[in-house]
Amino acid sequence: MQYNKCRSCKGEFLVKRDFCPFCHSSDFDQPDLNGGVVLYSVKLVATPENFPDEYYVVMGKFSNVVFFCRSENYLRPGSEITIMEDQNGPVCTSSI
Repeated sequence: MQYNKCRSCKGEFLVKRDFCPFCHSSDFDQPDLNGGVVLYSVKLVATPENFPDEYYVVMGKFSNVVFFCRSENYLRPGSEITIMEDQNGPVCTSSI
């Protein structure tokens, strides 16, 4: 998963934009977001078609970027995670 980092003001944001929401520059880097810290985790039991019957939606944070990913297991708030992508989007696992 990638995020956007402004080369001018170093502002960080997940959603791709034409210009930086902080300084209005259009000069970005797109580094990989491959880890972070869990903010919150909730179990879903009514899931979309082609997804597992149950999984956890995890809200995480890396630097100033807040993101969502899914996990097979409950991940405690404050724990470090690794993020990968599959055909259905970002998947997070414990870094331990």
